[in-house]
Amino acid sequence: MLKDMGLEGLEVYYPEQYPNNISYYTDMAKHFGLLMTGGTDFHGAIKPDIRMGTAKGNFAVPDEIYDHLALRLGY
Repeated sequence: MLKDMGLEGLEVYYPEQYPNNISYYTDMAKHFGLLMTGGTDFHGAIKPDIRMGTAKGNFAVPDEIYDHLALRLGY
């Protein structure tokens, strides 16, 4: 299993993710005890229409995802 090799998280939230995939990846992360993460698809100057911390449309990574990451990192 990848977790045994150091995998700690799974990107669940992504701007173009289908809602049923979010549910699937959430269940998978919980089942395997992985952190859930999210990304905005920010890549700097090569994607000028996306600013750091934001994404297209009304996408947002839920606050509890940040809270769990902070806890895991000891903040």
